[in-house]
Amino acid sequence: MVLRFFYCFLLIAILPSLAQAANLVAQVDRETLSLNESFRLVLAVDETASENIDFSQLTSQFDIVNQQRSQRRQIINGQVRSLTQWILILAPKEEGVLLIPSFRYKDVFSNPIEITVETAKTSDDSQSSAVFLEITADKESAYVQEQILLKTRLYYNISLSSYEAPELKLKDATVEKVNEVTYKTTVNNERYQVLEQIHALYPQASGEIQIPALRWRLEKPSRGFFDRSGNPYLFVQSNTLNLNIKAIPTQNTASTWLPTTALTLTPKWQTPPLQARVGEPLSLSLTLAANGLSAAQLPEISLPSMDGLQVFADSPTTDDIKSGSGIIGSRNSQFAIIPQNTGTLLLPAITLKWWNVRTDAEEIITLPEQQITVSASALKQETLPTIPSINAPVDNLTSANKAHTSFWQAIVFLLLLIGGSLYYWFYYRQARWVGTSTPNNSNDKSQITIQRSENNTLKQLKHCIEHQQFALLPQLVIQWGQLFLDDKSIKTTWQLLEKLPELKDDLAQLDSYLYQPSTQSQWEPKRLLETIMAIKKKPVKNTKTALKPLYQ
Repeated sequence: MVLRFFYCFLLIAILPSLAQAANLVAQVDRETLSLNESFRLVLAVDETASENIDFSQLTSQFDIVNQQRSQRRQIINGQVRSLTQWILILAPKEEGVLLIPSFRYKDVFSNPIEITVETAKTSDDSQSSAVFLEITADKESAYVQEQILLKTRLYYNISLSSYEAPELKLKDATVEKVNEVTYKTTVNNERYQVLEQIHALYPQASGEIQIPALRWRLEKPSRGFFDRSGNPYLFVQSNTLNLNIKAIPTQNTASTWLPTTALTLTPKWQTPPLQARVGEPLSLSLTLAANGLSAAQLPEISLPSMDGLQVFADSPTTDDIKSGSGIIGSRNSQFAIIPQNTGTLLLPAITLKWWNVRTDAEEIITLPEQQITVSASALKQETLPTIPSINAPVDNLTSANKAHTSFWQAIVFLLLLIGGSLYYWFYYRQARWVGTSTPNNSNDKSQITIQRSENNTLKQLKHCIEHQQFALLPQLVIQWGQLFLDDKSIKTTWQLLEKLPELKDDLAQLDSYLYQPSTQSQWEPKRLLETIMAIKKKPVKNTKTALKPLYQ
């Protein structure tokens, strides 16, 4: 009797907990579908869930396209009922009978469900379907590193709001998207919208390469704001593609393998080479361009050593032009060529070997040799003005003209005599007043001439700076130094810096500007003129060796 009472008491205590146990139910909207379709899985538990469910075991056979969680409460017959739902959009990864496993929530488990996945239709047998995807190549066989254009086309005649295309990755090959277009076309008397993507494929190894079936996810427009139960996703899959990749032919003798349909090498002179002058740089630009090759595949171009010419190369610039026809790569090389001697100098021919994939043969592109006629520097040494001779020819003069000329010569001579006497008296008296001797006339004339020449040189310096004729500046600075220091032995900037070290920084920046174009933005040409004017204000010692005094 006591034992029966105990069992009754235990049953009464357990019944409330059994009534409160959660119930986890799994449902799908369909159990049979195609490989290019998706379906909806819903798991529901009759309580407000405080824990999540682990769905990672699904990913071995399905793609989880979307996942949501919702909670709501209902009052039925005065009782409050809670409900939590997990809604997943799944896409099968393979054909056959697939299993949605049992999931665990706390201490309860959902029911497993079998899904039958049928063969998906491809572009070969789906020309009458609403949506299909295909991939083609512009060639079935190509050389290593030769461009192959892959075209992926999505055909559809239903409304689509968005799409998601996976990135195309291949082993032993580089792939780059070059274009995307949309247009309309007709297939089997049906009108389609077409979304076309074009990729440039560059195989890096010989042999057979397979382009796998591409799988795109599409999304159809929602039916309305409150319609959250529908499945807007659709999957399409393309055909596979096999390509044959050939090794580099043994007939190729080029140091850089360049398989292309067209190759060009274009020179451009900033200053015509027939106007070259010693010490003035010539700017040469060489542009190498190739159809179907990227800029990274193009070789660097260098100029050979040349007698009488000094060459400085700047860093090349590269560019890739992408279009529906593929990639056109270009490499631009900049050179500064400085003639060292006068005369006719020769810039050697430049040759480059490449492989024409249309004719399947090696070809050579040649840039002809260029003659450069070099003249002396445009800087002219200033000459002193000459006094015209007063001995004019008189053979053809008449006696009247002779008398007339003699009369005016006498007048001029008299005026010069009076003017010279006054000039001498004035300066002689002035010298006596200030207690000094009369200056040496020949010395004064020489100093005046030097002063005028120096001022003219400074005017030329200023003119060249204002008109950006910077190639003439080194020679003008040397000429100014000769006049300023009265020392014709100065022939180079190094000799000038020994006498005037204040010019060191400005001349170094000038050399960098002329022969290293990458540093041009760092030079301020007006500072050179400011330094020279500052030097002129300081007293300068005579650089010539003076005679020792006779008596100490």
